[in-house]
Amino acid sequence: MKFIEPAFDTGGDLWRPPLNVPDSDAHALNEKFARQSAELRLRLTEVLELHNVQQRQANELQDRYDDIDRLSQTVSALQEAVNQYKMGTAAAEDKIILLESEKAVLQAQLDVALEESKTLADRVHAAERRPTEGKQQSHCLLSRSNF
Repeated sequence: MKFIEPAFDTGGDLWRPPLNVPDSDAHALNEKFARQSAELRLRLTEVLELHNVQQRQANELQDRYDDIDRLSQTVSALQEAVNQYKMGTAAAEDKIILLESEKAVLQAQLDVALEESKTLADRVHAAERRPTEGKQQSHCLLSRSNF
């Protein structure tokens, strides 16, 4: 037995004869079909254009997300550099404070050494004057005693 698709099975009856459709109705239906086909093609073109626009926008959005990610990485790198510069600046400021403290200590030592040097120079000058004065006094005494 041969299998027949149920949609095409006539149940043993003959096919009904085609309906008699007047030419004017057929022509109107054909025109309506042509208009609807053209409108569907137009709508399909619009849908395809909208799909293309949506795809371009999705691609542009992804590009912007990529830009944002890249900029975020740049910002993070710059923040890290700023933190390193701040740490370097703080270390340099600490070093400057230490050096200024050492400079103040050395200046105080220099002032003390200069004061001691001045005192010693005054003593040396005083010591140099005494023997000369002593010789003059002894010379004066000798001169008086000769009389």
